[in-house]
Amino acid sequence: MAVYTGTFGGLTMGPDTDFEIMSVDGLFARDVFLTTPDLPRYHGGLVGASYHMPRALMLTLDVYGAPFSAAYTVNRRAVMKAFQPLVDSETAFVFTLPGETAKRIMCRPVRVAAPVDISAEFGLVQFLIELVASDPVIYDDAQSSATLTPFAPSAGMSYPVTYPKAYGSGGVGAGTVVTNAGDWETWPTLTVNGPTSGTLTNPVLENLTTGLKLELTANGGVSVNAGQVLVIETHPADRSVKFTTGATRYGKLSDASTFWALVAGDNELRFRATGTTTGATLSVGFRSAWI
Repeated sequence: MAVYTGTFGGLTMGPDTDFEIMSVDGLFARDVFLTTPDLPRYHGGLVGASYHMPRALMLTLDVYGAPFSAAYTVNRRAVMKAFQPLVDSETAFVFTLPGETAKRIMCRPVRVAAPVDISAEFGLVQFLIELVASDPVIYDDAQSSATLTPFAPSAGMSYPVTYPKAYGSGGVGAGTVVTNAGDWETWPTLTVNGPTSGTLTNPVLENLTTGLKLELTANGGVSVNAGQVLVIETHPADRSVKFTTGATRYGKLSDASTFWALVAGDNELRFRATGTTTGATLSVGFRSAWI
């Protein structure tokens, strides 16, 4: 498997550089944890849930330098700096496989090793680099986005009703479809932008495809004034409901709320709110995902 290009920690790797990725192991691998409780008083067990373990990647990286010079030492130190150990956060490893668009996986180095031998004197050092990703999902490097306007229900009917009656449509501004082009769920960032003037209240963000919703209606609900921006992070490892000022509104989620993902394929989304909605929008940012 040849990787055309890759970046990590500010280091660009590829065939036109001094840093060439010769192989990557772990991109197409399964490491699954099975829960199989014992069947009491019988042989065997019960089928339980399965989970993908954190993904481990092993890179073989050839690093070149001018023979019998210090160039290889400079390049070796550049690799050691880019793949800095003892870090408590993850960095995007961005890579491009033949015939595909750029993908990314968030990970951190756990092992970086290179021999000091005669090959280095001739300008070639081969690194073995191990990366571990707490989230095993592989994402598009390019972020997709969609903008929703608040759902506006059509006017109700007046009584007495004369039949036959045309009931009309259910409203406008509903049913915006976004597409996760991968084969696995992805967790969007949902950004509620306040109205042109006035105050938007009680936003409800729905994934009609999965039937799940986020209702910011509890404990007095949420008010978003003109110019304010409320950001909702849905990923299980980084969930928050905050204004860009840092003020949290997590406690405003109703009991019926569920942080929802975008499933593989098309997802129909809807944005509802009360109060002043003119000029208000919901921005949905996401990356298609594979596992």
